[in-house]
Amino acid sequence: MGLRAWTCVWEAHDKADRTLFIKATQLAKKALAVDPNNVLATHALAFSRGLSFFLGFADDPEAALHEAMFMAAKGVELDNDNAFGYALRGFCAYLSLRLELYSDALADARRAHEMNPNDAAVLQMLALVEVGAGEPEQAIKHAQQVLRLSPRRSRSHMTYNLLAYASHCARQYVKGVEWASHALREMPSMAQAHANLAVCLVGVGAIEKAKTAFRAGQTLAPEYFRDRLAGNLPLSREEDRVRAQTFLRIAAGLEDPSAAEPLR
Repeated sequence: MGLRAWTCVWEAHDKADRTLFIKATQLAKKALAVDPNNVLATHALAFSRGLSFFLGFADDPEAALHEAMFMAAKGVELDNDNAFGYALRGFCAYLSLRLELYSDALADARRAHEMNPNDAAVLQMLALVEVGAGEPEQAIKHAQQVLRLSPRRSRSHMTYNLLAYASHCARQYVKGVEWASHALREMPSMAQAHANLAVCLVGVGAIEKAKTAFRAGQTLAPEYFRDRLAGNLPLSREEDRVRAQTFLRIAAGLEDPSAAEPLR
């Protein structure tokens, strides 16, 4: 049942589906009721609750975040030789949007990478945390390593989206548009990729296309876009937060496109 929960979390993430997150959480808790030390179910519950918080799907956001952080820490306690457990604990801290935790999140992700440098999932989480911690160029290198390690990986859309996200923070907007477009060709329902496409399109000055991308993503995950417009962004550098929020507001039609000029 732990494996079913894990599979369900990924499907919920890809489809931005609140109902599937609820199902994943239920499956993980059922598995833990049978075996409280089930590491896979522990990881699945942490991941499900963290993403539910981050994407705006949780009925009680603070409870979801608390459970995600608790279960991620428990996963490390249950198996402290598991590199993915450390990466997940760092990733859940990243999802928390609590910027004061990002240095610890980066330390966890780096420790996981040192333990298993060729684990694609660990590398992916490390790269995401690196973007949040203000190291997008390093994140791009690690995300590209994921593609080299697993060129036929079934979840390549996530790596493409990560590269779009990092490219925006690195001000590589043309590449960001290309990577986000790759992600959406593989997974059209990925709300985060629509957001990254929108901000990168503003970066290259394609405002009308950015508005189209924004509307498509907002339809899929309105709470996620509402929070990002409000400035709730997993970026520790103020310049990255200001640029991402401003570009997204332009894509939403809430701000004049001229506001992007000094930020590009």
